[in-house]
Amino acid sequence: GRLSPEVAALATRNPGAIIGVGGNVPQSATRGLDLMSAEISSSVASIRQFYGSVATTPSGFQMQTVLRTETAGAARTLSDTVAGLKQFAPILLSRMAEPRAGLLRGVVEDTRVAAEGNEVRIELALAQTAAAALIDAF
Repeated sequence: GRLSPEVAALATRNPGAIIGVGGNVPQSATRGLDLMSAEISSSVASIRQFYGSVATTPSGFQMQTVLRTETAGAARTLSDTVAGLKQFAPILLSRMAEPRAGLLRGVVEDTRVAAEGNEVRIELALAQTAAAALIDAF
């Protein structure tokens, strides 16, 4: 029941974070995964580790999630998949009532996705006013 040093290092990569997480994703956890398409399923199945953090900034919060894949090619594919889902989100949000839909559209638009080596970085800078509006709306 002890936390491995490798996972602890993942969770503490951002020393200024108020929240840090990290973990390993065993292959058995994603074996036989059947999502919306074979490409999405294989992209998710390629994730071997993750880490992330929430930190404060002078204007609000900085959130980051990093998904570490088996290869750089898998990271590019996963990044493209996440970017594609980001483009699809407004369609789903159009079915939601305001102000929630508008607030979530802003979150989706402000989320940045990029592949770097075998990692996919998903980042969001959220202003304190936007965070307060989200908390109030939900």
